[in-house]
Amino acid sequence: MVEIAKMFYTNKSSFVDKWNLIHFLMFFVTWVLIYTSMFDLSVETELFIAQIASIVSILLWSNLFYWAQLFNSFSFFVLMTSETLWEIKNFMFLFILVLGLFANAFWIFD
Repeated sequence: MVEIAKMFYTNKSSFVDKWNLIHFLMFFVTWVLIYTSMFDLSVETELFIAQIASIVSILLWSNLFYWAQLFNSFSFFVLMTSETLWEIKNFMFLFILVLGLFANAFWIFD
């Protein structure tokens, strides 16, 4: 807890780093998963726990990119993948928009 308090007062840039944001998000989502799994498990709660567990799984696998930067042979590929994903953000927005368009049409047909 002392380290977290020091982080709030000394270095604000640690909240902007994408890897630290993934770590913070993974920490809080894991606590939500633990908190919800301690109570009554109805059908809705089991579905919610499965969704939260899938988010934690994606965050843990994305954390593998962070640890792969430690090795010189992987660091270039991690940087290249990060930059590529950042550059295609506009295309991905349009792609998801078009997917939503067709998903809505098929949902109406069903």
